[in-house]
Amino acid sequence: MEEKTVLRDYERKDAPFLQDIIRKTWQYDRFCSPGTAKRLSRLYLAGCMANQTFMKVAEVGGRPAGVIMGKDCGAWKPSVTGLLRQTAAALALLSGKEGREVARAFSGINQVDKELLKESEKEYPGELSFFALDVRYRGLGIGKKLFRALLDYMEQQKISRFYLYTDNSCNYGFYEHQGMRRCGQKSYKVPLAVDNEMQFFLYEYDVD
Repeated sequence: MEEKTVLRDYERKDAPFLQDIIRKTWQYDRFCSPGTAKRLSRLYLAGCMANQTFMKVAEVGGRPAGVIMGKDCGAWKPSVTGLLRQTAAALALLSGKEGREVARAFSGINQVDKELLKESEKEYPGELSFFALDVRYRGLGIGKKLFRALLDYMEQQKISRFYLYTDNSCNYGFYEHQGMRRCGQKSYKVPLAVDNEMQFFLYEYDVD
C-alpha cells in the first residue's frame, strides 16, 4: 500500500529528522567528525527557522520526509525564541576547535550569498529560505507539492517575486524545472578538509 503524503505545520519532534536530512543532503560528514556534523546541522536548521514566515513539513508514513520555508521580507521580524535557539546551537558548535574551523568556512559562504544578492541590484519582497527533501523520497512528487505550497503562500501574501540561494552540491535543476531562473553565479573555494571549488547561485521566481 502506498504511503500517504501529508503537508503540515512544523512540530518540535520534527527537529531531529530535519537535522538528519540537512546533514545527509549537504554531506557534512565528508569534512568533519560525526559530532561536529550533528551540531552543524542543528545550527543550520535553527538559522533557517529564525529566517522564515512560512514553513511546511512533508510527512510520509508518520515520518518527516522534507521541509520548505519561505519568507515575506516585509512581514518578517526577529523572534526572541528563534534567536535564543540559534545562539545556543552556535555556542555548541563553537565549543570545539573543529567546530570553529567549520564555522569560519561557512561564514565565507554566507558572504558569497550576500555578494550575489547585492550584485543582482534587485529588491525581492520574498525568499525561498530553505528547502530539503530526504533522498529516499525524491521522484515521488513531494518536492513539487512543497514548492506549490510555498507559491500559494507567496500569492496569498501578494508577493510578486522571490529569490533563492543554492549551490552545485544541491539538486538545483529542480528549481529550474519549477520555473525559477538563475540570475547570478559565483565560484568559491571552500576551505575545508574536502578542499574544492564550488559554484553558488542566485535564482528568482516571478509569482505573477
